[in-house]
Amino acid sequence: MKNSTILICVITLSAANPHLSAQGKALDKLPAKVAGLDKNGDGKLSAKELPPGARVKILKEFDLNNDNALDALELRAYLLSVKGEKSSPGKVEIGDKVIIRKDIEYVNGKGYEKGLGKLDLYLPAKAKNFPALIFLHGGGLQAGDKSRLDQVGRRFALCGIAVVAPNYRLSPAVRYPAHIEDAARVFRWAWENIASHGADREKIFIAGGSSGGHLTMLLTLDERFLLKQGLKGSNIRGAIPISGLMDVTRTGQLRRGKVWDDSPEVMKRASPLTWVRKDAPPILILFADGETPERARQNRQVYEALRKTGHQDVTMQILANRTHNTIRPNLSKEGDPGLLAMLAFIKKHTARKPARR
Repeated sequence: MKNSTILICVITLSAANPHLSAQGKALDKLPAKVAGLDKNGDGKLSAKELPPGARVKILKEFDLNNDNALDALELRAYLLSVKGEKSSPGKVEIGDKVIIRKDIEYVNGKGYEKGLGKLDLYLPAKAKNFPALIFLHGGGLQAGDKSRLDQVGRRFALCGIAVVAPNYRLSPAVRYPAHIEDAARVFRWAWENIASHGADREKIFIAGGSSGGHLTMLLTLDERFLLKQGLKGSNIRGAIPISGLMDVTRTGQLRRGKVWDDSPEVMKRASPLTWVRKDAPPILILFADGETPERARQNRQVYEALRKTGHQDVTMQILANRTHNTIRPNLSKEGDPGLLAMLAFIKKHTARKPARR
């Protein structure tokens, strides 16, 4: 794995660098489809150079650094958002380096039939006191399964990090707060049991993609669900929400009344943005440059809100040449920029003791 992969493929936003900055020559040039519009040759398209329709729609949504122009990276974000992207993660071979234990029950009872109360473990073989990463699958809180995380679990275990991949109850059979309650139950299971599998329970991280990213951020910010499990937010060593919805009050009718009660009060409580706080655990926000404008906006908004509260350890990274659906499968690739960002975050926060409340 080379650092140059990160430089070429990842855009980092932090307190010191709040705006997008393209790294590497590959991202400096305007896409060929629109390069002819750059009349003054400055490498970006100003409002005057854009067609009238694009000024209204594309400039408004994709001018991420608010300079009233679209640079090469912003235009690639737009093109990826409308065309989609295929991924080819490949199969991760593990040999005798990873131990896989499937269908471990973390909760049972009515509503948890068909494996909804079970989880899979991916463990580094011949290692001790390693970090653990709870990874919540996506699927809009209405679909999905832990089996989607098999290749990702193998990759992280090869990197010395255990992965806890759970199922959880889904809508429309249940509504909020059932999903987040299950996420808290998974965390309690890991807190009570992960040491018996060789991991260090003081090094439990949580991550998830799409709806799993939403749950990751909600569990991290709204401490009530962990408190009900006899834990607290500071038991989370670090959180990595990937492409999650942060303000579900802006969600369309497809999920209103099915995932959440169609109530302004309920949907506000179910939104991570409602619960931003300065003393939350360290957070790394990841999303694709090919996300829909609304999802990208929400992730930037929660990042900025956390910074305004005085949170000292929140970072946002936008993954180039990715769409909403291609981040997770590509995490299984050695050298993938999303994988490298997550590994660096976990390494950073296991190298020092967390602040306890």
